Amino acid sequence: KASRLTERLLTEAKSNEPEITAHLKSTAQKTGAKLVGLENKFKSTESLQRKIFDKSVQTSIPIENISRQINDALRYTYVFAEKDYADGFKSVKNQLK
Repeated sequence: KASRLTERLLTEAKSNEPEITAHLKSTAQKTGAKLVGLENKFKSTESLQRKIFDKSVQTSIPIENISRQINDALRYTYVFAEKDYADGFKSVKNQLK
């Protein structure tokens, strides 16, 4: 069951990825952030399966319900110079609202 749900989550993430990535790249340009790690933007199948299974075991919540709580099958990282971090974070947060 976990593998079927994992594949569904990854398929959905891959379907949404081009639009999300374009939006986040635009946000990076507007805010002076650097978008890094794009080669790792998709959580691996194994990691996602493990996360679903472990959360289900820890909480006694059925796997089907846990999979609805997973929000990092697609993930991104912004980087700022240390001196710009607080203002940069606020700027990105405001752009993404």
